[in-house]
Amino acid sequence: MMANNERFRSWLPHGFDFLTPADTERLNRMVSALRQTFHSADYQEITPPTLDYARTFSLTTRDSLHSDTAFEMRGSSGDHLAVRTDLTVQVVKAVANGRLSQDFPVRFCYFQPVFQDRPWGQGHRREMFQAGVEWIGTDAADRFRVLLALARDCLAHFEREASILYSDARFLKLLLEAAPPRQRAELSRLVYNKDSAAIRRLNRQLDLAPDLARILEEMPLTFGGPEALDRLEEICQGRPELMAVLREAREIPDVVYDFSLVRELSYYTGPVFAAYIPGSNEKVATGGVYDELYAEFASDNKNACGFALNMTALLEQQLSIGKSVGV
Repeated sequence: MMANNERFRSWLPHGFDFLTPADTERLNRMVSALRQTFHSADYQEITPPTLDYARTFSLTTRDSLHSDTAFEMRGSSGDHLAVRTDLTVQVVKAVANGRLSQDFPVRFCYFQPVFQDRPWGQGHRREMFQAGVEWIGTDAADRFRVLLALARDCLAHFEREASILYSDARFLKLLLEAAPPRQRAELSRLVYNKDSAAIRRLNRQLDLAPDLARILEEMPLTFGGPEALDRLEEICQGRPELMAVLREAREIPDVVYDFSLVRELSYYTGPVFAAYIPGSNEKVATGGVYDELYAEFASDNKNACGFALNMTALLEQQLSIGKSVGV
């Protein structure tokens, strides 16, 4: 067996790999189709830097279930840097600091890899190629519907049967505000895992209001089409702030409503979605509203929303089912 210090001669680090010439050509055709779609919707292409301050990316996991996954390093001057794990936070920061156009609203798109350190042995990629858009400074009432429609148009290039899950970060946040701060992370984890039995036990310890405890216990297992919203409205009677979120959700058709879809990136503040290809549990698209992220980098605030497509996963899906990429 080759000594560990000699593995570099014939091995790659786990989670990284080459694309063959044929696969590279397929990816280029996919990118070309998306570039045309983005440009038709008035998105301008930009290229963010590969490195940024590590604290920039820590904003993406500050309140999420997922720990920091950045590859971090020290620069020669001692600055704490990281290879990018997320493109949204970089683009919003650049707009907020005047490094990109501030003729609001602004629309930018990108085609770049992101890097996330993942444990060996679980099959996780540590380099993923993304295509995405950021729409900053718009107050349009229909912005989420417009954004989701664009994401559907993009996915239609590659797979007609993508399933879209819909949630809203405000729903769980409103529920957790009634729980002691120290228990909110645990409740969030249990909701994400749909562990209603454990939620019930924890609720008894917390002595929550009976209607809130009931919502927390039933909500994770209440998902599906409009009938799921019917049931949630039934158990949320008397909570007007929750009912308002559910009414807004009814305006988004042809999705699977699942309000236990805990956001993986902590900056989401409103409607969110995740897209899956049937037969796979890997997200091929994620996006939503993040109306408070801009204020992390500026003295004022601007609404923002966007989505990212996991092009690496989409390419593998195309290869596994032997389909053309539709271009």
